[in-house]
Amino acid sequence: MEQPTEQSEDKETAKAKLLSSRLFWSNQPEHKQTEATAERHRRGPVLLMQDMDEAKTNVDKRLEFINNELSKVNTKIEAKQKAAIGIQTNIPNKQMEIQKRAAEAAKGAVAAH
Repeated sequence: MEQPTEQSEDKETAKAKLLSSRLFWSNQPEHKQTEATAERHRRGPVLLMQDMDEAKTNVDKRLEFINNELSKVNTKIEAKQKAAIGIQTNIPNKQMEIQKRAAEAAKGAVAAH
């Protein structure tokens, strides 16, 4: 099992923020024209004529993709947080075990002298 690290959590959080940002900007009013005859010129880095229905379909697909990716990232973040909590709850038990062993070793060393 992969150990959750602060760095991997930061990467997942950054990815979630990026996807949220994309979702926000994709929902801005300039992307929502209602006129059926309106055309879009924006398509990637090249300007091409594109009919409105195709543009709406592309935006809807992009939003669906972003939402799916965002939920995947959020699921990963939650899993890593749960794993981190599990490790944190295990730490005191391990510390007590180490202290008991150290005390037993100290008693053994004193008894040997």
